[in-house]
Amino acid sequence: MSQESKKIYESVLIEDLKAYLNGLEKQEFSFCNIISNRLITDAVFLDSKYFVLIGAILKDITFDYQFFKNKEIILSKAYDNLKKMVKNILEKGVEIKQDYILDLYHEYFDEFRIITSSTNEEYQENKSFSIFVTKYIIDTFKDELKSQNLPINIDGLIFGILNEINRIIRSFGFVDQQLILRLLINYFGKVSEYFRYILILEKKSNKWQKLYLEYVDKVVKNFESFDISDSYLSSIIDLIFEICKEWRFMFIRLLEIPKPQLIERRITMPDIVKQDLKEMVSDLISSKLEDKEK
Repeated sequence: MSQESKKIYESVLIEDLKAYLNGLEKQEFSFCNIISNRLITDAVFLDSKYFVLIGAILKDITFDYQFFKNKEIILSKAYDNLKKMVKNILEKGVEIKQDYILDLYHEYFDEFRIITSSTNEEYQENKSFSIFVTKYIIDTFKDELKSQNLPINIDGLIFGILNEINRIIRSFGFVDQQLILRLLINYFGKVSEYFRYILILEKKSNKWQKLYLEYVDKVVKNFESFDISDSYLSSIIDLIFEICKEWRFMFIRLLEIPKPQLIERRITMPDIVKQDLKEMVSDLISSKLEDKEK
């Protein structure tokens, strides 16, 4: 695509953002979630890594609102900050830069984590401890992630890592590198779900196994390179673009992954067991009646 054509088509990204803001104004968070997906997909088509990042951030935030909206938490301040963030992005338009996006996201998420903290928690902000634990978690599990020790159908390691990093940054604070690492792990988890689905069902899975392991290797290398630097931020944003691109292509291939269905199974018992149960119930009823008569 020529740069001239790209500039013409980039207006679509702004229209996606305006649609997100319209849904936000009406608190239609399910609609916002759909628009976030659409924004990521359009940004993938236009090779716009910063708008993929924006879409990924907005989808992540939308999920938080869907999770917390029925709880007794006053989200009005965070909600106002979210609208302000989207409006600021719209003002910058397609000329927006990495640092500006991260500054807005950092400010928003820091406010949101404070609002949604339990009143029973009295943790003091401790970014040094937060960074230490983040490094510990990714160092501990990167080899296990790469070696694929667990069977694919029960492997939830990436979600366990995400859960711990969510906990630690919500309790003790964070720096930009942790916030974006969290985003990478979140979207790699979404891609992993598609690969797990394919690898469990598809007998001729060599192609998909190879592709999946290539993504695992890239994520592990990112874990190994984790540090608090601007160069790390640039590299991880590039990888987030790549992961989100695969995720949206997986959606085009397979749409939503079918949810597991519970299967009801009839339980059969030998006649002698049925008779014993009947006698037990009969004895219990008789005992209750005798107690009432006393």
